[in-house]
Amino acid sequence: MGVRARGMLVAAAALGAALCLAGVGGWGAGSCGIASALAGPLEPPPGPVSATGKTLAEIEPRTVINLANTPGDANSLFRISAPGSYVLAGNVTGVSGKSGIEIAASNVTIDLMGFDLRGVTGSLGGIVSSGSITSIEIRNGTVGSWGNGGVNIGGNGVFVCRNIRAIGNTGFGISFDTGHIEGCIAANNTGIGIRLNQGGTITRCLASANGGVGISGGIISVITECSSHSNTGVGISATGSSIVSRCTSQQNGGAGFLIDFASILTDSASRFNTGAGIEARNGSTVRGCTADRNSQEGILAASRSMIIGNSLSVNGQDTTTQSAGVRVTGSDNRIEGNNIALNDIGIRVEAAGNIILGNTCSGNTVNNYDIAADNVYGPIVDRRTPGSPVVVGHSAASTMGSTDPHANFSY
Repeated sequence: MGVRARGMLVAAAALGAALCLAGVGGWGAGSCGIASALAGPLEPPPGPVSATGKTLAEIEPRTVINLANTPGDANSLFRISAPGSYVLAGNVTGVSGKSGIEIAASNVTIDLMGFDLRGVTGSLGGIVSSGSITSIEIRNGTVGSWGNGGVNIGGNGVFVCRNIRAIGNTGFGISFDTGHIEGCIAANNTGIGIRLNQGGTITRCLASANGGVGISGGIISVITECSSHSNTGVGISATGSSIVSRCTSQQNGGAGFLIDFASILTDSASRFNTGAGIEARNGSTVRGCTADRNSQEGILAASRSMIIGNSLSVNGQDTTTQSAGVRVTGSDNRIEGNNIALNDIGIRVEAAGNIILGNTCSGNTVNNYDIAADNVYGPIVDRRTPGSPVVVGHSAASTMGSTDPHANFSY
């Protein structure tokens, strides 16, 4: 059959189906051997065409922060006294003697919409809270040049701060009692950059050139994927069963990291800090970290701490003192599996009652090991000149000089 003939048959079949559905020739639509279809009317309703969905304002009603909607009081330029979602519609400049935005209600979201909330000489805090409030979120903008800190939210509620830049404030940049701080930047503030007083989470934040600690976590804080550099004090600190992970701390005026009271620091890097690379106190754990070219010790530990699997090199840049890759001042510490190279001293243990296992030390200029009496340690094997032959092939005899699984090595 030719193309033209096939086309005529298809057209005839379509015409027959249409006539059948229309009831032509005594046939009803249900007798045509094909499924009938239902559809709405094809003609539009009378009158102008209008939208049938809800607007964004209907889905999430938002109130513009201004003098009409959120009038301030003697202490604030704007005051939020009712729950809801609030936005800035443009840059705002503060006034002397007042805070920028005071939050006096729970269940409030403030979206700065990328705008700048800017303080002036004599102004108070940028965004502050008053009373017993819970469930606050602040996001997307800059809070800078305020005279009493950038963002300060107190209380034990659920507080969230996202994508806020706290720049050039007198005092702290961002301070929560509890909550979640994410994607924020605190720079050039005269005090602490980012602070959680009583715990929560800080993730993917940057603290730079602040006049105190860069990032500070209170009891039961989790700090992850953060960077802190060029701050006057400690780069990142955490206390009270906190966890710090996958962070970097560099060129700070104090220690790179300071953890205390059963806190944990893992998989983080500390370089070029004026103090120790890492300070671990009172039952803390430091595992899988790197401390390099810090002015004092790579890791300075007090008591009851675990110092395991770290890389510690070229610390002791302050030539007025002899610094160690690992220095322990107290008892009940476990120092295990660290690689320690090119410091003044490799491992320095100043008190009794510690255990030192499976470490490797190389090229530390004064001594690889300096261990006080009454400690427990695996054999310390000197393999600085192993005299081993060239290896070409698939096997070779051991040159370890010890079969003890807990041996420490100089190499």
